[in-house]
Amino acid sequence: MPLNKFKNQLKSANVFAPVDTLGSFDFYNNLICLDSVDYQTFENMRNNHGAKIVSLEKGERIDSNLYYDLEKIVPLVVHEYTHFIDCTSTLWGLNHLSLMNSAYETCIEQREINFHYAKKFYDHVRTLRLPDYYTFKYEGDGSSRPWQWRASIGKLFSSDGQLTNRAVVFMRFSNSNGDDLVRSPLSMVSLLEATAMKHEIFSKLELLNHCDDKFRLVELASYKRSILDYLYNKEITEYSACVHCVANIHSIKDVIEAFSITSAIARLCLNMPKSLFGRIAESNSAYEAIGISGNEELVELFKASLNFFDRGILFYIIVHALPKSQEYTQASLESALKKTLEIFGITYAEYEENGNVEALTTAYFKDGKFHSLNLMAQAGFNNYALLNRFGFNTSYDKVELPEVYLGDCTSIRLFGCKDLPLNELTADDIFDELSIGNEWVKRFAEACL
Repeated sequence: MPLNKFKNQLKSANVFAPVDTLGSFDFYNNLICLDSVDYQTFENMRNNHGAKIVSLEKGERIDSNLYYDLEKIVPLVVHEYTHFIDCTSTLWGLNHLSLMNSAYETCIEQREINFHYAKKFYDHVRTLRLPDYYTFKYEGDGSSRPWQWRASIGKLFSSDGQLTNRAVVFMRFSNSNGDDLVRSPLSMVSLLEATAMKHEIFSKLELLNHCDDKFRLVELASYKRSILDYLYNKEITEYSACVHCVANIHSIKDVIEAFSITSAIARLCLNMPKSLFGRIAESNSAYEAIGISGNEELVELFKASLNFFDRGILFYIIVHALPKSQEYTQASLESALKKTLEIFGITYAEYEENGNVEALTTAYFKDGKFHSLNLMAQAGFNNYALLNRFGFNTSYDKVELPEVYLGDCTSIRLFGCKDLPLNELTADDIFDELSIGNEWVKRFAEACL
Protein backbone atom coordinates (compact mmCIF):
# COMPACT_ATOMS: atom_id res chain seq x y z
CA MET A 1 0.00 0.00 0.00
CA PRO A 2 1.53 3.38 -1.02
CA LEU A 3 0.64 5.01 2.32
CA ASN A 4 2.72 2.52 4.30
CA LYS A 5 5.70 3.19 2.03
CA PHE A 6 4.99 6.91 2.38
CA LYS A 7 5.24 6.69 6.17
CA ASN A 8 8.44 4.65 5.98
CA GLN A 9 9.98 7.28 3.74
CA LEU A 10 9.02 9.98 6.21
CA LYS A 11 10.81 8.15 9.01
CA SER A 12 13.99 7.90 6.95
CA ALA A 13 13.83 11.57 5.92
CA ASN A 14 13.70 12.74 9.58
CA VAL A 15 12.92 16.37 8.68
CA PHE A 16 10.23 17.04 11.28
CA ALA A 17 10.47 16.09 14.94
CA PRO A 18 8.95 12.82 16.25
CA VAL A 19 6.23 14.82 18.04
CA ASP A 20 4.42 15.26 14.71
CA THR A 21 1.63 12.69 14.98
CA LEU A 22 -1.53 14.39 13.68
CA GLY A 23 -0.27 15.09 10.18
CA SER A 24 2.86 14.77 8.08
CA PHE A 25 4.49 16.29 5.01
CA ASP A 26 7.07 14.59 2.79
CA PHE A 27 9.66 16.91 1.20
CA TYR A 28 10.64 14.17 -1.27
CA ASN A 29 7.27 14.31 -3.06
CA ASN A 30 5.33 17.19 -1.42
CA LEU A 31 2.58 14.82 -0.30
CA ILE A 32 0.49 15.20 2.85
CA CYS A 33 -0.93 12.61 5.22
CA LEU A 34 -3.56 13.50 7.82
CA ASP A 35 -2.62 10.64 10.12
CA SER A 36 -5.26 11.41 12.75
CA VAL A 37 -8.19 11.57 10.30
CA ASP A 38 -9.93 8.80 8.35
CA TYR A 39 -12.53 8.85 5.59
CA GLN A 40 -15.32 7.97 8.01
CA THR A 41 -14.60 11.21 9.86
CA PHE A 42 -15.69 13.18 6.79
CA GLU A 43 -18.71 10.95 6.23
CA ASN A 44 -19.81 11.51 9.82
CA MET A 45 -19.30 15.24 9.37
CA ARG A 46 -21.57 15.30 6.33
CA ASN A 47 -24.22 13.13 7.98
CA ASN A 48 -24.25 14.99 11.30
CA HIS A 49 -23.68 18.57 10.18
CA GLY A 50 -24.57 18.84 6.49
CA ALA A 51 -27.00 21.75 6.80
CA LYS A 52 -24.89 23.49 9.43
CA ILE A 53 -21.81 23.39 7.18
CA VAL A 54 -23.86 25.15 4.50
CA SER A 55 -24.69 27.80 7.10
CA LEU A 56 -21.00 28.21 7.89
CA GLU A 57 -20.21 28.71 4.21
CA LYS A 58 -22.82 31.49 4.16
CA GLY A 59 -21.10 33.21 7.08
CA GLU A 60 -23.75 32.30 9.64
CA ARG A 61 -23.23 31.23 13.26
CA ILE A 62 -22.41 27.62 14.13
CA ASP A 63 -23.03 25.68 17.34
CA SER A 64 -20.39 24.24 19.64
CA ASN A 65 -20.84 20.66 18.36
CA LEU A 66 -19.94 21.61 14.80
CA TYR A 67 -17.09 23.79 16.03
CA TYR A 68 -15.53 20.95 18.02
CA ASP A 69 -15.76 18.60 15.04
CA LEU A 70 -14.33 21.14 12.60
CA GLU A 71 -11.50 22.32 14.84
CA LYS A 72 -10.09 18.79 14.90
CA ILE A 73 -9.73 18.82 11.12
CA VAL A 74 -9.61 22.28 9.53
CA PRO A 75 -6.55 23.72 11.34
CA LEU A 76 -4.62 20.49 10.68
CA VAL A 77 -5.50 20.55 6.99
CA VAL A 78 -4.55 24.22 6.68
CA HIS A 79 -1.23 23.60 8.48
CA GLU A 80 -0.20 20.81 6.11
CA TYR A 81 -1.45 22.58 2.99
CA THR A 82 0.61 25.61 4.01
CA HIS A 83 3.67 23.36 3.86
CA PHE A 84 2.63 22.43 0.32
CA ILE A 85 2.23 26.10 -0.63
CA ASP A 86 5.62 27.01 0.84
CA CYS A 87 7.29 24.05 -0.90
CA THR A 88 5.80 24.71 -4.34
CA SER A 89 4.41 28.24 -4.57
CA THR A 90 7.13 30.48 -3.14
CA LEU A 91 10.46 31.19 -4.80
CA TRP A 92 12.13 28.87 -2.30
CA GLY A 93 9.49 26.24 -3.03
CA LEU A 94 9.86 26.50 -6.80
CA ASN A 95 13.60 26.04 -6.34
CA HIS A 96 12.83 23.01 -4.14
CA LEU A 97 10.81 21.55 -7.03
CA SER A 98 13.57 22.34 -9.51
CA LEU A 99 16.18 20.59 -7.35
CA MET A 100 13.87 17.60 -7.01
CA ASN A 101 13.32 17.45 -10.76
CA SER A 102 17.05 17.64 -11.57
CA ALA A 103 17.81 14.95 -8.99
CA TYR A 104 15.09 12.53 -10.06
CA GLU A 105 15.86 12.87 -13.77
CA THR A 106 19.35 11.49 -13.14
CA CYS A 107 17.61 8.23 -12.21
CA ILE A 108 16.12 8.03 -15.70
CA GLU A 109 19.07 9.34 -17.69
CA GLN A 110 21.78 7.43 -15.75
CA ARG A 111 24.50 9.86 -16.86
CA GLU A 112 27.11 9.68 -14.10
CA ILE A 113 28.33 13.19 -14.81
CA ASN A 114 24.94 14.47 -13.57
CA PHE A 115 24.61 12.27 -10.47
CA HIS A 116 25.74 15.20 -8.31
CA TYR A 117 22.22 16.62 -8.68
CA ALA A 118 20.91 13.68 -6.67
CA LYS A 119 23.34 14.35 -3.82
CA LYS A 120 22.59 18.07 -3.96
CA PHE A 121 18.87 17.46 -3.47
CA TYR A 122 19.51 14.89 -0.75
CA ASP A 123 21.62 17.40 1.18
CA HIS A 124 19.03 20.11 0.56
CA VAL A 125 16.30 18.04 2.25
CA ARG A 126 18.61 16.67 4.95
CA THR A 127 19.54 20.15 6.16
CA LEU A 128 16.06 21.68 6.22
CA ARG A 129 16.06 20.71 9.87
CA LEU A 130 19.62 20.98 11.10
CA PRO A 131 21.08 17.79 12.63
CA ASP A 132 20.56 17.20 16.34
CA TYR A 133 24.15 18.28 16.99
CA TYR A 134 23.08 21.92 16.62
CA THR A 135 20.35 21.59 19.26
CA PHE A 136 21.49 21.22 22.86
CA LYS A 137 19.08 20.51 25.69
CA TYR A 138 19.92 21.28 29.31
CA GLU A 139 18.38 19.95 32.51
CA GLY A 140 16.54 23.16 33.44
CA ASP A 141 12.81 23.08 34.25
CA GLY A 142 10.93 24.47 31.24
CA SER A 143 7.68 24.90 33.19
CA SER A 144 9.07 27.97 34.96
CA ARG A 145 7.80 30.87 32.84
CA PRO A 146 8.35 33.28 31.22
CA TRP A 147 11.52 32.11 29.55
CA GLN A 148 14.49 34.34 28.99
CA TRP A 149 16.08 34.56 25.57
CA ARG A 150 19.28 35.59 23.87
CA ALA A 151 20.86 34.96 20.50
CA SER A 152 24.31 33.55 19.81
CA ILE A 153 26.22 32.96 16.60
CA GLY A 154 28.27 29.96 15.53
CA LYS A 155 29.62 28.34 12.39
CA LEU A 156 28.18 25.47 10.39
CA PHE A 157 30.21 22.34 9.74
CA SER A 158 30.65 20.91 6.25
CA SER A 159 29.86 17.29 5.35
CA ASP A 160 33.56 16.40 5.76
CA GLY A 161 33.71 17.82 9.29
CA GLN A 162 35.41 21.11 8.48
CA LEU A 163 34.22 24.47 9.78
CA THR A 164 32.61 26.50 7.01
CA ASN A 165 32.58 30.27 6.60
CA ARG A 166 28.79 30.33 7.09
CA ALA A 167 26.94 31.43 10.21
CA VAL A 168 24.24 29.73 12.22
CA VAL A 169 22.10 31.77 14.62
CA PHE A 170 21.03 30.06 17.83
CA MET A 171 18.14 30.93 20.10
CA ARG A 172 19.28 30.19 23.66
CA PHE A 173 16.51 29.81 26.21
CA SER A 174 16.58 29.80 30.00
CA ASN A 175 13.70 29.67 32.48
CA SER A 176 12.56 32.44 34.81
CA ASN A 177 15.18 31.31 37.35
CA GLY A 178 17.98 31.71 34.81
CA ASP A 179 18.55 27.95 34.36
CA ASP A 180 19.58 27.00 30.82
CA LEU A 181 16.92 25.04 28.92
CA VAL A 182 17.84 24.61 25.28
CA ARG A 183 19.87 26.00 22.41
CA SER A 184 18.06 25.83 19.06
CA PRO A 185 19.16 26.96 15.59
CA LEU A 186 17.20 29.12 13.18
CA SER A 187 16.73 26.70 10.29
CA MET A 188 14.49 26.33 7.24
CA VAL A 189 12.15 24.19 9.30
CA SER A 190 11.84 27.11 11.73
CA LEU A 191 10.57 29.33 8.92
CA LEU A 192 8.28 26.69 7.45
CA GLU A 193 6.70 25.90 10.82
CA ALA A 194 6.20 29.61 11.53
CA THR A 195 4.05 30.09 8.43
CA ALA A 196 2.18 26.79 8.89
CA MET A 197 1.39 27.50 12.55
CA LYS A 198 0.18 31.02 11.76
CA HIS A 199 -2.27 29.77 9.15
CA GLU A 200 -3.35 26.94 11.44
CA ILE A 201 -4.03 29.43 14.23
CA PHE A 202 -5.92 31.85 12.03
CA SER A 203 -8.08 29.07 10.57
CA LYS A 204 -9.15 28.16 14.09
CA LEU A 205 -9.81 31.80 14.93
CA GLU A 206 -11.98 32.02 11.82
CA LEU A 207 -14.06 29.10 13.09
CA LEU A 208 -14.38 30.79 16.48
CA ASN A 209 -15.57 33.99 14.80
CA HIS A 210 -18.67 32.06 13.68
CA CYS A 211 -19.50 31.00 17.25
CA ASP A 212 -21.56 32.58 19.99
CA ASP A 213 -19.71 35.45 21.72
CA LYS A 214 -19.59 33.88 25.18
CA PHE A 215 -18.45 30.52 23.83
CA ARG A 216 -15.85 32.22 21.63
CA LEU A 217 -14.27 34.16 24.50
CA VAL A 218 -13.93 31.05 26.67
CA GLU A 219 -12.49 28.97 23.82
CA LEU A 220 -10.14 31.75 22.72
CA ALA A 221 -8.66 32.06 26.20
CA SER A 222 -8.15 28.30 26.33
CA TYR A 223 -6.64 28.26 22.85
CA LYS A 224 -4.15 31.01 23.67
CA ARG A 225 -2.99 28.96 26.65
CA SER A 226 -2.44 25.94 24.38
CA ILE A 227 -0.41 28.09 21.97
CA LEU A 228 1.77 29.23 24.86
CA ASP A 229 2.26 25.58 25.84
CA TYR A 230 3.48 24.98 22.29
CA LEU A 231 5.90 27.90 22.48
CA TYR A 232 7.22 26.83 25.89
CA ASN A 233 7.82 23.20 24.92
CA LYS A 234 11.58 22.81 24.96
CA GLU A 235 11.37 19.62 22.87
CA ILE A 236 10.34 21.58 19.76
CA THR A 237 12.01 24.98 20.11
CA GLU A 238 13.50 24.72 16.60
CA TYR A 239 9.87 24.93 15.44
CA SER A 240 9.05 27.97 17.57
CA ALA A 241 12.43 29.75 17.42
CA CYS A 242 11.26 32.30 14.83
CA VAL A 243 8.25 33.36 16.90
CA HIS A 244 10.35 33.71 20.06
CA CYS A 245 12.84 35.80 18.08
CA VAL A 246 10.17 38.21 16.80
CA ALA A 247 8.26 38.43 20.09
CA ASN A 248 11.40 39.25 22.07
CA ILE A 249 12.99 41.70 19.65
CA HIS A 250 9.71 43.56 19.09
CA SER A 251 8.45 43.21 22.69
CA ILE A 252 5.19 41.59 21.58
CA LYS A 253 2.99 40.24 24.36
CA ASP A 254 0.07 38.91 22.31
CA VAL A 255 0.87 35.45 20.99
CA ILE A 256 -1.41 35.72 17.95
CA GLU A 257 0.15 39.01 16.89
CA ALA A 258 3.59 37.44 17.28
CA PHE A 259 2.67 34.59 14.92
CA SER A 260 1.13 37.00 12.41
CA ILE A 261 4.26 39.16 12.15
CA THR A 262 6.60 36.17 12.19
CA SER A 263 4.76 34.46 9.35
CA ALA A 264 4.80 37.60 7.19
CA ILE A 265 8.57 37.98 7.65
CA ALA A 266 9.13 34.28 6.96
CA ARG A 267 7.08 34.42 3.75
CA LEU A 268 8.99 37.54 2.66
CA CYS A 269 12.18 35.50 3.09
CA LEU A 270 10.78 32.48 1.24
CA ASN A 271 9.93 34.80 -1.65
CA MET A 272 13.24 36.69 -1.68
CA PRO A 273 14.72 36.42 -5.21
CA LYS A 274 18.21 34.93 -5.30
CA SER A 275 19.30 37.88 -7.42
CA LEU A 276 18.77 40.22 -4.45
CA PHE A 277 20.62 38.27 -1.75
CA GLY A 278 23.92 39.72 -2.94
CA ARG A 279 22.54 43.25 -2.61
CA ILE A 280 21.64 42.60 1.02
CA ALA A 281 25.01 40.94 1.64
CA GLU A 282 26.78 44.10 0.45
CA SER A 283 24.53 46.45 2.41
CA ASN A 284 26.11 47.66 5.65
CA SER A 285 22.57 48.40 6.87
CA ALA A 286 22.04 44.64 7.26
CA TYR A 287 24.91 44.38 9.72
CA GLU A 288 24.00 47.59 11.51
CA ALA A 289 20.52 46.16 12.06
CA ILE A 290 21.89 43.16 13.97
CA GLY A 291 24.63 45.14 15.72
CA ILE A 292 27.72 43.55 14.15
CA SER A 293 28.81 46.21 11.64
CA GLY A 294 32.04 46.81 13.60
CA ASN A 295 32.94 43.11 13.78
CA GLU A 296 34.61 42.19 10.50
CA GLU A 297 34.72 38.46 11.26
CA LEU A 298 30.97 38.25 11.94
CA VAL A 299 30.16 40.43 8.95
CA GLU A 300 32.07 38.04 6.70
CA LEU A 301 30.21 35.07 8.22
CA PHE A 302 26.82 36.64 7.57
CA LYS A 303 27.86 37.83 4.13
CA ALA A 304 28.90 34.30 3.15
CA SER A 305 25.59 32.94 4.46
CA LEU A 306 23.57 35.45 2.46
CA ASN A 307 25.57 34.64 -0.66
CA PHE A 308 24.66 31.00 0.04
CA PHE A 309 20.97 32.07 0.05
CA ASP A 310 20.51 31.21 3.73
CA ARG A 311 16.93 32.28 4.46
CA GLY A 312 17.27 31.68 8.20
CA ILE A 313 20.04 34.28 8.34
CA LEU A 314 17.95 36.59 6.16
CA PHE A 315 15.03 36.17 8.57
CA TYR A 316 17.20 37.16 11.53
CA ILE A 317 18.32 40.33 9.73
CA ILE A 318 14.80 41.29 8.60
CA VAL A 319 13.41 40.86 12.13
CA HIS A 320 15.94 43.34 13.47
CA ALA A 321 15.53 45.78 10.57
CA LEU A 322 11.72 45.85 10.72
CA PRO A 323 10.57 49.11 12.39
CA LYS A 324 9.20 48.68 15.89
CA SER A 325 5.49 49.37 16.30
CA GLN A 326 3.09 49.30 19.21
CA GLU A 327 0.54 47.40 17.14
CA TYR A 328 0.67 46.44 13.47
CA THR A 329 -2.41 46.15 11.30
CA GLN A 330 -2.14 44.05 8.15
CA ALA A 331 -1.85 47.20 6.04
CA SER A 332 0.76 48.84 8.26
CA LEU A 333 2.78 45.61 8.51
CA GLU A 334 2.81 45.23 4.73
CA SER A 335 3.96 48.84 4.41
CA ALA A 336 6.65 48.32 7.07
CA LEU A 337 7.98 45.21 5.31
CA LYS A 338 8.29 47.14 2.06
CA LYS A 339 10.14 49.94 3.88
CA THR A 340 12.43 47.35 5.44
CA LEU A 341 13.50 46.24 1.96
CA GLU A 342 14.38 49.86 1.19
CA ILE A 343 16.82 49.86 4.11
CA PHE A 344 18.94 47.51 1.98
CA GLY A 345 18.49 49.63 -1.15
CA ILE A 346 15.78 47.37 -2.61
CA THR A 347 12.41 48.70 -3.74
CA TYR A 348 9.33 46.53 -3.53
CA ALA A 349 8.98 46.89 -7.30
CA GLU A 350 12.42 45.29 -7.72
CA TYR A 351 11.51 42.55 -5.24
CA GLU A 352 8.36 41.81 -7.22
CA GLU A 353 9.87 42.06 -10.70
CA ASN A 354 12.95 39.96 -9.90
CA GLY A 355 10.71 37.43 -8.22
CA ASN A 356 8.45 37.11 -11.24
CA VAL A 357 11.44 36.49 -13.51
CA GLU A 358 12.90 33.88 -11.15
CA ALA A 359 9.54 32.14 -10.74
CA LEU A 360 9.10 31.84 -14.49
CA THR A 361 12.58 30.48 -15.14
CA THR A 362 12.60 28.15 -12.12
CA ALA A 363 9.18 26.61 -12.77
CA TYR A 364 9.87 25.85 -16.42
CA PHE A 365 10.87 22.20 -16.74
CA LYS A 366 11.62 21.69 -20.43
CA ASP A 367 10.53 18.20 -21.50
CA GLY A 368 10.38 17.08 -17.85
CA LYS A 369 10.39 13.32 -17.46
CA PHE A 370 8.17 13.29 -14.35
CA HIS A 371 4.58 14.22 -15.13
CA SER A 372 3.78 14.84 -11.46
CA LEU A 373 6.58 17.38 -11.13
CA ASN A 374 5.61 19.12 -14.36
CA LEU A 375 2.06 19.63 -13.09
CA MET A 376 3.24 20.55 -9.60
CA ALA A 377 5.58 23.20 -11.01
CA GLN A 378 2.79 24.58 -13.19
CA ALA A 379 0.48 24.71 -10.16
CA GLY A 380 3.23 26.28 -8.05
CA PHE A 381 3.83 29.02 -10.60
CA ASN A 382 0.10 29.74 -10.90
CA ASN A 383 -0.24 29.88 -7.12
CA TYR A 384 2.82 32.12 -6.80
CA ALA A 385 1.29 34.59 -9.27
CA LEU A 386 -1.96 34.58 -7.29
CA LEU A 387 -0.70 34.80 -3.70
CA ASN A 388 0.40 37.82 -1.68
CA ARG A 389 4.19 37.84 -1.27
CA PHE A 390 3.89 38.16 2.52
CA GLY A 391 1.22 35.48 2.89
CA PHE A 392 -1.73 37.77 3.60
CA ASN A 393 -5.29 36.79 2.65
CA THR A 394 -4.45 33.25 1.58
CA SER A 395 -7.62 31.53 0.36
CA TYR A 396 -7.17 27.77 0.03
CA ASP A 397 -10.21 27.37 -2.20
CA LYS A 398 -8.61 29.54 -4.89
CA VAL A 399 -5.26 27.81 -5.30
CA GLU A 400 -4.18 24.50 -6.84
CA LEU A 401 -3.72 21.80 -4.21
CA PRO A 402 -3.24 18.01 -4.38
CA GLU A 403 -5.10 15.15 -2.79
CA VAL A 404 -4.07 14.19 0.72
CA TYR A 405 -3.69 10.78 2.30
CA LEU A 406 -5.80 9.93 5.34
CA GLY A 407 -4.84 7.70 8.23
CA ASP A 408 -6.90 4.76 6.91
CA CYS A 409 -4.96 4.57 3.61
CA THR A 410 -7.64 6.41 1.62
CA SER A 411 -7.11 9.76 -0.08
CA ILE A 412 -9.29 12.81 -0.59
CA ARG A 413 -9.21 16.27 -2.17
CA LEU A 414 -10.26 18.86 0.41
CA PHE A 415 -9.49 22.36 -0.86
CA GLY A 416 -8.32 23.97 -4.05
CA CYS A 417 -9.79 24.98 -7.40
CA LYS A 418 -11.52 22.36 -9.49
CA ASP A 419 -10.81 21.39 -13.11
CA LEU A 420 -7.14 22.37 -13.04
CA PRO A 421 -4.20 20.22 -14.25
CA LEU A 422 -3.05 19.14 -10.78
CA ASN A 423 -6.50 17.68 -10.15
CA GLU A 424 -5.91 14.91 -12.67
CA LEU A 425 -3.41 13.32 -10.27
CA THR A 426 -4.30 11.20 -7.27
CA ALA A 427 -2.02 10.99 -4.24
CA ASP A 428 -1.10 7.46 -5.37
CA ASP A 429 -0.19 8.76 -8.85
CA ILE A 430 2.25 11.25 -7.35
CA PHE A 431 3.71 8.84 -4.83
CA ASP A 432 4.17 5.95 -7.27
CA GLU A 433 5.90 8.10 -9.89
CA LEU A 434 8.15 10.07 -7.55
CA SER A 435 9.13 7.08 -5.39
CA ILE A 436 11.39 6.00 -8.24
CA GLY A 437 13.42 9.18 -7.95
CA ASN A 438 13.20 9.30 -4.17
CA GLU A 439 14.64 5.82 -3.72
CA TRP A 440 17.35 6.49 -6.29
CA VAL A 441 18.46 9.72 -4.58
CA LYS A 442 18.81 8.04 -1.19
CA ARG A 443 20.61 5.04 -2.71
CA PHE A 444 23.11 7.26 -4.51
CA ALA A 445 23.66 9.45 -1.43
CA GLU A 446 24.85 6.34 0.43
CA ALA A 447 27.44 5.80 -2.30
CA CYS A 448 29.03 9.22 -1.72
CA LEU A 449 32.10 8.61 0.47
